[in-house]
Amino acid sequence: MVVLGTEEIKKVILENPTKLILVDCFAQWCGPCKRIAPEIHALEKQYNHKIVVLTVDVDKCEDIAAEY
Repeated sequence: MVVLGTEEIKKVILENPTKLILVDCFAQWCGPCKRIAPEIHALEKQYNHKIVVLTVDVDKCEDIAAEY
């Protein structure tokens, strides 16, 4: 799930109290970010009922990236 704002990320965290929340901070221009993204999303599919992956574009959501 791509996160677009602070309220959205807080809502997802509160709605999933028993799941591991993985915040994937990335940038469109980052080569390593692009290389690891498929692995992160594979984990999300593999552990579908146990984790939630939140994707944060650091250029669009600087405040979230700084906090998490």
